[in-house]
Amino acid sequence: MIRFISDLHLDPSRPDTIRAFFCFLENCQTDKINSLYILGDFFETWVGDDYIEPWVEQIIQELAKSNKHFPIYFMAGNRDFTLGKTFANKSKLTILKDPHTLTFKNKKILLMHGDLLCTEDLSYLKFRKVIRNPALLFILKRLPLKTRLNLASKLRDNSAKSMQQKKVNIMDATHEGVIKFTRKYDCEIIIHGHTHRPKIHDILIHDKHAIERITLGDWGKTAIGLELNEVNFDFKLIDYMN
Repeated sequence: MIRFISDLHLDPSRPDTIRAFFCFLENCQTDKINSLYILGDFFETWVGDDYIEPWVEQIIQELAKSNKHFPIYFMAGNRDFTLGKTFANKSKLTILKDPHTLTFKNKKILLMHGDLLCTEDLSYLKFRKVIRNPALLFILKRLPLKTRLNLASKLRDNSAKSMQQKKVNIMDATHEGVIKFTRKYDCEIIIHGHTHRPKIHDILIHDKHAIERITLGDWGKTAIGLELNEVNFDFKLIDYMN
């Protein structure tokens, strides 16, 4: 069995979610899963691998402990794209690029965080391109930690205000976005997070090609992830809070 989760937005202000994640990891060990994929926005914000607090250290320890039982793969989201090799090495995570392809039962699966599928959110996509510019990231990572924390707080506040002003559908994956990436990667299934709208979507048909899009949920009052039964190739969304 393989599990996929995203959008936990772990933060010291949300201790219940952190505890829920630790319980989830224990459950994964008990169920003897084969692998775990975390598809972005694992943290609410990430300002650099030199940001180490007790709650972060505990997460590192729990991830490393779980990795003795099953491999854990991490794909960055829009809130934790600066997470780097130092954190990954300590946690025993394997970092994946976005997008990333898997093949099971001769079916090609495309894993994404999901923000690139929101092709109508033009202002965000422009910002994404700027903030992830390697030259800018090089400079940002070398700013004092306090400066980075203040900058992250301002960006988070600006993001919240921007989301309030946007129409809901603008921040969702678009048909055009899905088609673009399925054609580019020649996949039959897309699994992603970001939009916080868990659902196994109806199959889309294009070029006589059947496409299935599965959206993961965010964690808070619920903790919705996805399970893949490798034997019969069956997908199931599950709320790990219940």
